[in-house]
Amino acid sequence: AQRETFSMEYRLRYHDGSYRWLLDCGNPIFGLNGEFLGYIGSCYDIDSSKQVHERLQQMSLLFQHSREALIITDAQIRITAVNQAFTDITGYGVEEVMHQNPSLLKSGLQEPLFYAMMWDRLKQVGFWQGEIWNRRKDGDTYLAWLRISAVRNEAGEVSNYLGMVADITEQRAAEKRVRELAYFDPLTGLPNRSLFTDRLNQALAHADRDNWSVAVIFIDLDHFKQINDSLGHQVGDGILRQVARRLRDNIRRSDTAARLGGDEFALVLPDAQDETVIDVVRKLSDALAHPYQIGEHQLAVTPSLGISLYPQDGQDGDTLVKHADMAMYQAKMAGRNGYQFFTAEMNVASFERQMLETSLRQALEQQEFRLLYQPLVDLKDGHIVGAEALLRWQHPQLGLVPPSRFIPVAEECGLIVSLGDWVLQEVCRQWQDWRDSGLDSRISVNVSSRQFQHRGFASRVGQILAEFEIPPGVIELEFREDTVMQKPALALETLRQLKQHGIKLALDGFGSGFSCLTRLQEMPIDRLKIHQDFVREVNRQQVGETSIAGTIVRMGHSFGLEVVAEGVETAEQLLRIQDESSDLAQGYHFSVPLPAERFTELLRYQPYHYDEPTWKTP
Repeated sequence: AQRETFSMEYRLRYHDGSYRWLLDCGNPIFGLNGEFLGYIGSCYDIDSSKQVHERLQQMSLLFQHSREALIITDAQIRITAVNQAFTDITGYGVEEVMHQNPSLLKSGLQEPLFYAMMWDRLKQVGFWQGEIWNRRKDGDTYLAWLRISAVRNEAGEVSNYLGMVADITEQRAAEKRVRELAYFDPLTGLPNRSLFTDRLNQALAHADRDNWSVAVIFIDLDHFKQINDSLGHQVGDGILRQVARRLRDNIRRSDTAARLGGDEFALVLPDAQDETVIDVVRKLSDALAHPYQIGEHQLAVTPSLGISLYPQDGQDGDTLVKHADMAMYQAKMAGRNGYQFFTAEMNVASFERQMLETSLRQALEQQEFRLLYQPLVDLKDGHIVGAEALLRWQHPQLGLVPPSRFIPVAEECGLIVSLGDWVLQEVCRQWQDWRDSGLDSRISVNVSSRQFQHRGFASRVGQILAEFEIPPGVIELEFREDTVMQKPALALETLRQLKQHGIKLALDGFGSGFSCLTRLQEMPIDRLKIHQDFVREVNRQQVGETSIAGTIVRMGHSFGLEVVAEGVETAEQLLRIQDESSDLAQGYHFSVPLPAERFTELLRYQPYHYDEPTWKTP
């Protein structure tokens, strides 16, 4: 308005095209009679100060909205400023810490020497970073990643210290959990096969250097399967957990006890003398044979133990484990609830293996193999969307031989490639039959480690699919983590070749081996199958708790993978796994493995009814 002092800021374009901020200030001028004559004032170039002001505003915003806690102190290490993240992490308000020493955050978990070395480093190089335990206002401790920088003035003197703090407690807990999944059995907490193998190899290396003897003890629980089948897996799992506890309580600190799978346990005893081994074995036998109280059940479960010794019984870990397994089998044959040391005579068992190999070579020619199919159910609508083909051997004298018995022999003698070809060809023929009948179902086939590693495996698979004119996406190959972890680079190339043939790929039993997330991201897989141990675990989770199965589902989805819960055996497991948002499921709750003709009936029985499991119906 006229006749009033004014000031205004505005941008002006200069002749060179640039813009600068200017400040105009003016005062009104009046004549002798009070008439308004005009303004007198001045114009200032404030572009530099404007830019400085804007930078200060930006720095203030960065300071206040940083996700890391920021602390500024003066040269006397008194706090002069903190941001909102500092309050969120520590619980202290600005007024409570102003002019205080940051030592009020000390947890007391670190020695004075730690802090002395930290400040010594700061004085020398002006920077320090590392992990540190701090304490919040409420007394809780947390693990933090701290970075401290010394700020110097123009004279080179320290004027301030800037600290940046990130709470990494949850991050470290997650990393620890991933390590546990990779190296420890989730049910018992014992080392798994991967860690057991590593510990055994370490013990053998020390034995060579120090002229030690090493003992490998293989343990199998007598009649455990009957208890598991009759009383349920919850009781069986309770026994396994108590076995693990008794093993830990009855071995030396230098020994390793591991769960290899199922009811099989193994121990490594470094620096083992014969007398020491016998004492340990007897102590373990007595401890494991003591009755187990699982809920209302008091159960007697006895162990059979086999022992092999390095160097006399084998020069490497695989041989020692194999011979300890042979000795354990002999303990079972001798009446169970006992132990046996490996002897050369036990190699008689290899004669049986040779007979099994001879029978295997004839089995393909005599058409003794057959395939069973277990349905894969879509949890969104209950439809059967696929089948897993399961190989069985109907031996004329031995009866139904389980894969666990003949697949290892087939791998060792090289028959696994021919056997794998037969399985894939039969699956292709079956799919053609379903297609001709107007039915549609994807079929997944398990691939053994030796089969996968065979040269030309991917080309052979592509050739078979081409012969049967199988369209892309119909056949899925399942492989386990240890299959691709042995030679990761070659395995990755094989997987990529299989994808080029239009084959779906699934990682089976995820979580039971070395679950390397980096490798998982690299692998061109389509589906993740949760190991049945984690599916069983959901029964033990309280409502609202995060299960390992649920974690795997979310992780798989974050990688863009379809997730399958395998080994679903109860309605409760089904409901919980649905709550965890698994995409698909399979297991005895839906159906036992079925011959092709009965599975064909299931395909026509759509959608699937969860309350009428087929294994319970005629």
